[in-house]
Order: sequence, then C-alpha cells, then structure tokens
Amino acid sequence: MITFDQLPQAVQLMAEQMNRIEALLISQQPAQLADIMSIDEVAELLGLAKGTIFQKVYKAEIPHFKQGRKLRFSRADIEAWIRETKVSTSKELFNLKYKRQ
Repeated sequence: MITFDQLPQAVQLMAEQMNRIEALLISQQPAQLADIMSIDEVAELLGLAKGTIFQKVYKAEIPHFKQGRKLRFSRADIEAWIRETKVSTSKELFNLKYKRQ
C-alpha cells in the first residue's frame, strides 16, 4: 500500500516506466511498417503476375487488408500462408505414413 508521502515517488516511477514503454513501442514501429507489402512486392516475392494476386484477393485465397483503397499484405502473413499451402512431397507423406505405425 502506498502512503500519501510515497505518492510523488510512485508517480515518478510510473512516469519513467511509461517513457521506457513508449520508447520501446516507437523503436519497434519502423520494423512493423517495413513488414507491410504492396501488391507489386507480393507479386515479386511469389513470382506471380499482379493479376493473379488480384484474383487470389478477390477469391479470399491470400491474406490481405486495405489501407484506404490500396491493397496491403503483411510479410509475416504471406510467409505463414506459403507454409500452410505447401504441398507435401511423396517422401514426406511416406515418412508420415510409416512413422505412425
């Protein structure tokens, strides 16, 4: 329990902690913004035509969001989507089949 006499020190400590949190959030913000990709960047990353990306967006086959009228993509979401849509090789399927038995 904080007494009335300890209140100024407690407020000072909280202000210092808030400043550290704010500095941490500001330092991470540019990295998060760099993680946002345009349709051109996604098309280049995936080696697909922009039209193909538009079709996947229209069919809700690829994770995306809009900033105003512009399509945007999170690099982390696209990388996760690539891993999720990966087709297993016959060797991977064979190993799965015989490891379970």
